Amino acid sequence: MSRLVLVASKNPVKVDAVDQALRQVFPDMELVVRGHAAPSGVPDQPHGDEETLAGARNRVAALSDIINAGGSGDGILECDLVVAIEGGVGPAGLGQAGILECFAWVCAMDPHTGAESTSRSASFALPQPLTDLLLGPQAMELGHADDAVFGRKRSGRGSGTIGRLSNGVLDRTEFHVHAVICALLPWLQPQLYGEAYGRFLNDCGEARQQHHQRQGSAQELQERQGGGVLEMVPAGASGAGSCGCGGTAASS
Repeated sequence: MSRLVLVASKNPVKVDAVDQALRQVFPDMELVVRGHAAPSGVPDQPHGDEETLAGARNRVAALSDIINAGGSGDGILECDLVVAIEGGVGPAGLGQAGILECFAWVCAMDPHTGAESTSRSASFALPQPLTDLLLGPQAMELGHADDAVFGRKRSGRGSGTIGRLSNGVLDRTEFHVHAVICALLPWLQPQLYGEAYGRFLNDCGEARQQHHQRQGSAQELQERQGGGVLEMVPAGASGAGSCGCGGTAASS
């Protein structure tokens, strides 16, 4: 059974980041990941954590409202998870006076249970030429400032500012992937975070079974390591175990 995940944006970088994160977290699950436009309700360039997080939550809420109202006629009614990524800038802390940093907030929600999780990405300092365009009279959006400083076009849909500053060592997609993975943790471990997060894995058949087999193998390996014995446990070697997602992992 496939799971439909909507990304609350048509930006291909954000859609790809969510797709990559999901396939790392749930490698055995059949997934369909689609971008869908959603309003952020905040300025095009959010400033500060509060405004940036609000933008991510507003996007998720907008799509969830459409889903719970019966869909919009484009097949999103069957959506199992909504994810939004909102990029923002804000003053750096811990003695870094005058430094503007770039970061992103991720919000994920099961539109049917209301279970929500948020995560903040890593951050990096912006150089003064970019800061001047963001905070000066032009009040530019970071993507436009990036284009102006580096002579590029539509950088917000490419490697992004982080890609240019790191000489390609880290691009915008990868920058977002880790934050999305962190936001998905409750759905990966519903037995720890609460049963409201279990619906995504529930009724996924083979994918759910393999998920529990990996959990059992990892736990047994950890126990063996703790006892001074390092032994890899074959997948499927663990027995049945109960889970917080409403199902029971069958033994292989």
